[in-house]
Amino acid sequence: MIKEQKYKLNSYNDLFGVSDCDEQPVKISLNELHDFKDHPYRVVDDEEMQELVNSIREQGILVPVIARPMKHGGYEVIAGHRRKYAAGLAGLERIPVVVRELSDSDAIDTMISTNIQRTNILPSEKAFAYRMQWEANSHRGKKGANTARMIAEQASYSTRQVQRFIRLSYLDRELLNFVDSGRMSIQAGHEISFLDEQAQSWVLDVAMATGKVPTGKMAENIRREYEEKKLTPEKLRIIMMGENRKPNRKITLKSKRINEYFPSDYSAGQIEEIVYSLLDRWRSEQNG
Repeated sequence: MIKEQKYKLNSYNDLFGVSDCDEQPVKISLNELHDFKDHPYRVVDDEEMQELVNSIREQGILVPVIARPMKHGGYEVIAGHRRKYAAGLAGLERIPVVVRELSDSDAIDTMISTNIQRTNILPSEKAFAYRMQWEANSHRGKKGANTARMIAEQASYSTRQVQRFIRLSYLDRELLNFVDSGRMSIQAGHEISFLDEQAQSWVLDVAMATGKVPTGKMAENIRREYEEKKLTPEKLRIIMMGENRKPNRKITLKSKRINEYFPSDYSAGQIEEIVYSLLDRWRSEQNG
């Protein structure tokens, strides 16, 4: 039973769509609020965080944090990790919290749905959030494809886009940072995510040594070589450096020069046959 002071928030009904008798936020000490395990959304000290801190100092927390009771005391934050962190920076000791009894899967669904409309969510955050939701629903017995469609509807993505985001969670953390920073495309990251840990380390080594990251087309070639069990560090370097491209050789034989070697009554077909025959003999001699 919660023995904390009630905290009235006028805009709460509009924000959460519940009546006064359904839920009311209570003020809970920051020391009793603990982060959700493997929380996928980053909490960083950036410009947006400082703006949030300033807003909390001036107006307080307008949207309550959502948390659930923990077995051994305290509360696990489901939604509002950034608000909780900013409140600490703003000097608050207690903040308004809506406490709900939630299962693990329901807690994950709540966490994703309350963050899904945020702007500037990184690809890595979406990757781990959607994978977490996908796995939680799999434990409920729901098929993965159905879960992907559900997430897609909530996030206004296609099912394929959601599946691509989920695949990014299998990408090496440093390579995933390239995707977050925009250096590597989501498409390229998706392809590289199918490589095992060792092969991904080869990609990272080349990227760190040369400053080059795979394009979407390069990543497709890398994945194909990997799945055909032909990928080596050297072949990977060649693909990423673009050295596998064959030179564009366009050869034109001038008829005036060619006529010096053949009688005038030889047809073009006869000349071509002789030229190729001579080239075959030259190649044989070169190969010894």
